[in-house]
Order: sequence, then C-alpha cells, then structure tokens
Amino acid sequence: MSKIWEFFDTLDEIVYVSDLNSFDLVYMNQKALETYGFHSLDEVVGKKCYEVLQQCSTPCSMCNNRQLKQGYFTEWAYYNPILDRRLIIKDTLIREIGKNYRMELAFENSMQEQLDGLIQKLEEMSYRDQLTQIGNRHAMNEYLDNMQEDQSVGIVYCDVTGLKQVNDQKGHASGDRLIIDACECLKKTFGHYGLFRIGGDELLAICTPIDESALWQRIEQLRKDLRKKSVHMAIGGHWAKNSLGGIDRLISEAEKRMYTDKAAYYKKYGVDRRHPMETLSGWM
Repeated sequence: MSKIWEFFDTLDEIVYVSDLNSFDLVYMNQKALETYGFHSLDEVVGKKCYEVLQQCSTPCSMCNNRQLKQGYFTEWAYYNPILDRRLIIKDTLIREIGKNYRMELAFENSMQEQLDGLIQKLEEMSYRDQLTQIGNRHAMNEYLDNMQEDQSVGIVYCDVTGLKQVNDQKGHASGDRLIIDACECLKKTFGHYGLFRIGGDELLAICTPIDESALWQRIEQLRKDLRKKSVHMAIGGHWAKNSLGGIDRLISEAEKRMYTDKAAYYKKYGVDRRHPMETLSGWM
C-alpha cells in the first residue's frame, strides 16, 4: 500500500490505519505524527491505537470496528482530550493481503467541505485497481449486485500468461508493464462494459447486454490486439441469455474455458510449465 501512504502523507488531515482485530497501528501520516508529537512511524507501529490516540489501556468505548464496511465511510464527532479539540471522524474498512484494517481520518469541523471532496476521492480509489485503473473485486461485487438478471450476458475471463516468469527474470516493473499492456487491449475491445482485475494476473470483462455473435467477434479482436503488442492472455468466453441461474456459474464456466485455452497454448508451444523461461522468449 506504499502508493496510498505517499498520498496520505501529502494531506493536512490526520490519517491512521490499524489492524481491525488486534488494534495495532500500522500507519500514521506525517500530519498525525506531528499532531501527536512523534518524529517517525517507527515510534507508533505495533502499538495499540487506543494507547497512542486516547492514552487508554483498553479499546475505546466508542469503537465501531465491527460496524465498518469496505467502500463506505461512517462519520461521527467527539472531543479529544489529548489534543484538546473537537474532531470530526470519518472511518472505513480496507483490505490488504487478506487482512482487515481500519482507516480513520480526523479533522476539525471547519474543514468539512475540503474533507467531503477527499472522502469522495478515497471512495473512488477503494473501487479501483491502482495499477490498471479498472475495477477491483470490490467494484465487481457492486457491479454484479446492480446487474439486470434478465439481460443477456457475456463473460470474458483472462489470464496474463507468464507474469511470474517476467517478474522473476526482468523485475516487477516489467511485470507491471505486461499487465498494463494486456489491460489496455481489454479496454480497447470491451471498454464500455464492466472491466475488473480480480487477481494478480487475472482480468475479467462482464458484458451485458450483448449478442452472442458480438461477444465472439470482440474476443477474436482482443486476440489480434494482444498479438500486436506481443502479449499473450489465455481467454475463456461464455455467453448466456440471462443470469437468472446465478452469475457465479457463468463466471466459473468462463474460467474453465480459460484454463483449457491456457493448456492448449502451453502444449502448442511446448512450454514446460515448471521451467517456462526456456521457451517464453518466443512470444515476449
């Protein structure tokens, strides 16, 4: 989350992040450190948020950790005796590497308008993959919740082939470039549909409504665009008249077809998946 930390350090508002379960602080921005009298992040990381922020020996009575939801900010106000001022608090749940964290912003009431703009930007960031700028899993779930189930739907499940090997051999900057190039091709062909990065090397397009013939034509165009950029993605497509039987089933079918396409690619080019770099240069 280093890029997000860099953004928070530019703010004039207090920002801190703590482990939702243990209450251990994992981050405070520069404004928070200065406000509470600390010189470096090392002085607070691992300490309990209630000890540092409230000088309490137990979790705060107003703690709302259990009510927090990813992508939604709660707002409340209280008088902080340590800082001797009344603060407006906005907090939310964020996830990173399978763990839940509480992110809190604190500011004085006079800064409400400025903070409203900041909150809107943070809410938008919580729905977006920071590398590719398409939707993340949270955005995908929101998209699926608002889909019209009686409309036709096409699923395009993609896997960027060879990402791990590129990361290992050429570095993560090259791996990021590979993902971005693959995503740009997906945007070009399916840009006005729902696009999501759902894993390190997995991209998903959810197209609704769409004709079956149009789906396959677009997938073929995607393959052509990828070849022009010397990028390979395994692609699995699936079309249905509607999603009344459950969208998860349709996504699973597209995923299965993606793995079939991936296996066919490895077989065609004689790639040993245990030692893929020997033949990887043939398509990079």
